[in-house]
Amino acid sequence: MVTKIADAAAAYAKNATGLGQGLGSVGGSPARDGGASGAFTEMLDRSLDNAVKVGRDSDKASLQSLTGESPLNNIVLSTTNAELVLQTVVSIRDRIVGSMQEIMRMPI
Repeated sequence: MVTKIADAAAAYAKNATGLGQGLGSVGGSPARDGGASGAFTEMLDRSLDNAVKVGRDSDKASLQSLTGESPLNNIVLSTTNAELVLQTVVSIRDRIVGSMQEIMRMPI
């Protein structure tokens, strides 16, 4: 999934610069060749890697709780944390899909 999002962001950035609609300035600093899109994809990669790590930690805590190696409150905390991360990822995905739909509706 990580590579698909990164590929989509890279294709969008390539298409935008290919049409002469470069990224211009982002956050007040000029965008270098692929700098803004590269930073965005790196941030997405890190965020998704963190989401996967939180999910694995939650699974690990669940297994430890089942075997009696860890108290029940650890599983509740890790499961709640994993749920929040998943809700955040889904929310970001919905925003990206909504943005892409808006772009597709724009007149040429």
